[in-house]
Amino acid sequence: MTAEDMDKEAGRTRREYQEAKKELAALKGKARRLGERMQEVGKILANEPENLIFVHESHDLRFQSKLQQLPNTEEFVQVQHLLPITNEIRDCILKVARLREEVTRLEGQDPETGESQQPGPPAGMINTVRMFRG
Repeated sequence: MTAEDMDKEAGRTRREYQEAKKELAALKGKARRLGERMQEVGKILANEPENLIFVHESHDLRFQSKLQQLPNTEEFVQVQHLLPITNEIRDCILKVARLREEVTRLEGQDPETGESQQPGPPAGMINTVRMFRG
């Protein structure tokens, strides 16, 4: 593999790494927002369920929502997506770790810590020597 090919692979891998980090941050943000909303609603549901008032829901004025933003039933459809979101987060964490290792190997420096390492050949191109005992 030529130096130019290695530079291209390093650039591509670094770009994929940066994109994977952004994707992970977006997924975690989505999970955090959903979790925070679930906590707000859960607190009302656990302590004053009569005051959990949804948008466009008619109710007696003796019952008042304790939430600044009234929940709507559609936002709770998101709860059904918890398993796929958490699975995506785990997959993305593994992808980021793999790409970080690959960037470190190709560039000789960890992209997060800046620690130097000796660059190596591309994955699958590492020569191995096997010793046989007879």
